[in-house]
Amino acid sequence: MVAIFLTDGRVKFTYPGGKTEERDMKAGTALFTPAVKHLPENITDGDMEIILVELKTAKRKPAAKKPAPANANNH
Repeated sequence: MVAIFLTDGRVKFTYPGGKTEERDMKAGTALFTPAVKHLPENITDGDMEIILVELKTAKRKPAAKKPAPANANNH
């Protein structure tokens, strides 16, 4: 995930298991983080504006189908 902060603010992240982390964010900062489950909470007095970009993994090509045996249609 890429986050681009458009305004200053302070964010509290809560992770599975209860671990928390607080971060100060400055307008114009871009932040890359690997995909993890988290609950973000704006702990400033005002609104925060953020652009979030979630990166997806490339789709895998389907496995090639095995050709049918030559005698499969001969009953």
